[in-house]
Amino acid sequence: MMIKELEVEARKFEERAKVLEEVLERRTSSLTSKYEQSLKRGNYLSVLFVVVLLLEFLVLMLFRSKFKIIGVDINKILYVLLVFLAFFLLFLFLGKWKEEEDVMDIKGKIEEYKKVSKFYYKLKDAIEKGDMDGVMRIADEVLEDPMLSKALESSGVGDPKVIAYSLYLYANRDKVDNSEVEEVKGILKGPLRKMFEGESNEN
Repeated sequence: MMIKELEVEARKFEERAKVLEEVLERRTSSLTSKYEQSLKRGNYLSVLFVVVLLLEFLVLMLFRSKFKIIGVDINKILYVLLVFLAFFLLFLFLGKWKEEEDVMDIKGKIEEYKKVSKFYYKLKDAIEKGDMDGVMRIADEVLEDPMLSKALESSGVGDPKVIAYSLYLYANRDKVDNSEVEEVKGILKGPLRKMFEGESNEN
C-alpha cells in the first residue's frame, strides 16, 4: 500500500509537469504566431511611432532658433516629446519583461514538479528493494541539493529538514525509539506519513 502511495504521488507531480509543459508550448506557440502575423501584416506601428517622435524631436532642435522669432517656447515642446517617448519605451519594455517573467515562472514550476516526481520514484524504488542505504542517500540528497529542497517545500511536500529526518528514521527504524517515530509522523503528510503507518500496520 505504501509503495503504491509513493508511486501515485510521483505520477501526480509528473502529470503536473506535463500539463505545464503543454501550457508553455501553447503559450510559446501563440506568442510566436502573433509575432509572425504582426510582421506579415506590417504591424510595426510601435517602432514607427518611436521613429516619428525622434524625427520630430530632431526637426524641432534644428529649427529651434527660428521659432524664437514668432515667440514659441520650443523647449517645452521638446521636454514633452522626451517625456512621452520615455514613457512609451518603458511601457513596451515592461510588457515584454512581464511575458518573459511569466514564461520563466512556468519553466521553474515544471522543473520543481519533475524533481519532486523523481524524488518519489527513487524513494519508492529504494523501499521496494529494501535498500535502506539508498533511503539514507535520498535523505542526504534532500539536505544537500538546494533545488530539490526548494522544490519539496514550494510544492507542498513539506519541510526538507523534516523530510530528511523522517527518511533517516525510517531507514533506522529498528534502532530508534518509537516515540521519535510517532513525533515525526505527526508532522508528516501524504505518502511520507504512510511509510510509518504502513510499518505499524505490518507490525
